[in-house]
Amino acid sequence: MDFQFVETNRNRKKLYCGGFFYTKIKRTDSAEYWKCDQWVNKCKGRAIINSDGGITLNGVHYHEGNPVKLEVAETVGTIKKRAQSERDAPRAIISRAVSYLSQTTSKMLPTVSSLSRFIRHAREKENSGPSVPLSLSELTVPPQYQNTAKGDKFLLYDSKDGTKKI
Repeated sequence: MDFQFVETNRNRKKLYCGGFFYTKIKRTDSAEYWKCDQWVNKCKGRAIINSDGGITLNGVHYHEGNPVKLEVAETVGTIKKRAQSERDAPRAIISRAVSYLSQTTSKMLPTVSSLSRFIRHAREKENSGPSVPLSLSELTVPPQYQNTAKGDKFLLYDSKDGTKKI
């Protein structure tokens, strides 16, 4: 049976197989154990991925599978990746990502304001600079901050011992 992994909002993996999502319970040397993401609703669906890559499905799901949720998760992941690599406005990124989706799928997407917030968080995480130093000796300027956006030198001199920087 085919399966694939999808990244969650918290940068973890979810397993998608047969129309159902699974979250990881534990990992051993021989296998990974997964439970249905509807386990809070007492769903007994389980999956085991063996070390050789084979998957075994156990238990009975007490709900219907929803293949549209996979497309929604993939679209949200695409939006986050584009947010880190592109500098377009959030609404432009969102509209490009959802332009090919069916009406059913687009109805299940988070709101535009939520997607915009995902983009802001992804960009903040990507662009968070180094921490503020408490003294000049603690100040180190990473290579990506030593030049301007045009390529000119921003840091003209660094003695590397923390006493002189221009």
